Amino acid sequence: MSFDDQVRAALDNATTSLREHLEAELHAFAQEVVRVSTEERQLAVAAASQAATAEVRAQAEALVADVRSQAEAQVLQFRAAAQKHAEGLKRAAEGQIGELRKALEELRAQTQQQLDAARRTAQDEDRKARAEVEKAHAEAASRAARKAQTAHAEVETAHAELEKARAEPDKAHGETEWRER
Repeated sequence: MSFDDQVRAALDNATTSLREHLEAELHAFAQEVVRVSTEERQLAVAAASQAATAEVRAQAEALVADVRSQAEAQVLQFRAAAQKHAEGLKRAAEGQIGELRKALEELRAQTQQQLDAARRTAQDEDRKARAEVEKAHAEAASRAARKAQTAHAEVETAHAELEKARAEPDKAHGETEWRER
């Protein structure tokens, strides 16, 4: 092998070795760049996320404060409207209560009049019934007295007939004894 070939072979070996070494270094450098880039991206994402979270939190707090103030205003409006409505209902109820009391008083007076009239009618009917009962008692007593007199007369007649009937056997017995002698 000639000197030039040896130099060329040595240069080729050195070039190949240098190329392999440079490729390994380049590969390590590329991996380091990727790793650092990934870390920086993660840090940037975290920072952006924190910034976005802070911004969203601030916007949410502002919205909550706005909604709260609107809700409080609406609650105040509702309370005012409810109080006004309640006062209207109270006035209407008081009016209706007054009317009901008046109607109740009129009904009470009318009922009292009806009760008085019914009481008078009942008393009149009671007097009539008592008079009829007394009349019926008198008639019944009169009929009972007549029946008692009739019964008494019949009893007297029955006693007389009984005495007569008793006397007849004695008389017949006396006649029989007289005939036998």
